[in-house]
Amino acid sequence: EEFIKKESEKVGMDPEKFSVLKPFITALPGSTGINLNTVSEQVFDSLGLELDYQAVVDARDQDAFTDLQDFEQRMSIALEDDQKKYLSVATDYFLADGQVTIADKTVYIKSLIRRDGKGQTYVLSRSLGDIL
Repeated sequence: EEFIKKESEKVGMDPEKFSVLKPFITALPGSTGINLNTVSEQVFDSLGLELDYQAVVDARDQDAFTDLQDFEQRMSIALEDDQKKYLSVATDYFLADGQVTIADKTVYIKSLIRRDGKGQTYVLSRSLGDIL
C-alpha cells in the first residue's frame, strides 16, 4: 500500500491508476518508447490518446505500424511532440523465459535482452529460478 502511494506520487498519478498499471510496467536500464504494435490495453488506456484500443489492435493486426507517422495517418490522429517522445513502433528490450530439464530436474531461467540500433542483441541479466 505504502509503496504504491509513494511510487504513484513520483510519477504524478493517482494510486488507483498506478495499482492497475503495476503488473504491466517495469523498470529498464535505459529509456525506451512504448511500442504501439504490442502495447497492452491497460498501458494503452493510460496514454491519454483519444483512440479506441480495439481499433488500434485491428489496424496493427492487418499490418504493423512502420513508424509514428504511419500510426498517425492510419489512426487519423495528430500526436503532440511530447507524446512522440514516449511512443514507438519497435521494441528494444525483451524478457525471455525458459526452462532447462535434465533427467528429473528443471531450472527456470529469465533473461533480459537488449537490441541496439544496429540489430545486435545483448543479454543484460539472467536469473535462475529454483531447481525443481
